[in-house]
Amino acid sequence: MPESTASPAGALILHPIRMRILLALGRGIPATAQDLAEILPDVARATLYRQLAILVDGGLLEVISEQRVRGAVERTYALKQGQAGLSADELATMGREDHLRYFASYLASLLDEFARYLRRDQIDLTADSVMYREGTVYLTSDEAADVAREMWTAFSRRVGTPPAAGRRPHTFAAISVPGSGPAPGAADSATSHGEPR
Repeated sequence: MPESTASPAGALILHPIRMRILLALGRGIPATAQDLAEILPDVARATLYRQLAILVDGGLLEVISEQRVRGAVERTYALKQGQAGLSADELATMGREDHLRYFASYLASLLDEFARYLRRDQIDLTADSVMYREGTVYLTSDEAADVAREMWTAFSRRVGTPPAAGRRPHTFAAISVPGSGPAPGAADSATSHGEPR
């Protein structure tokens, strides 16, 4: 695997604010700069406009409509179909350091969002459906792919749900990493379930 061959898309995504913009628009709802400013209140307007322009120029976002509001042009942005992520070919040609930087940026974005949640005046992890959990299961490559498809199918049914009274944006993140070490033999598997050797 090459050590560093980051694609143009990878270089664009590997930026904390641009990643947050992409995650916000990844909910499937087009948004204006004003909408995004409300979703990302800690990002300065000048910075937000600059990063939006970079994402549009880079082909990850598109302007789907324009209208004049009080003498200024208000643009509505959306993810460009099939472009707001890394393709299988791009992932295959990225080096290890590129993968690590991309993953670190992804985790930093999640950490920032969780920290902003904790800074709210009132929080209730149970009522707000906040969770962070980890589990390990033994799967073949095909079985792991099935689990990923099942998770995406469940999530995709809700993508594009319009804002409404009582609805707030929720971020769901998924990470799957194969564990190290050899797969257990039949005896080891039996022991792990409490059965005698």
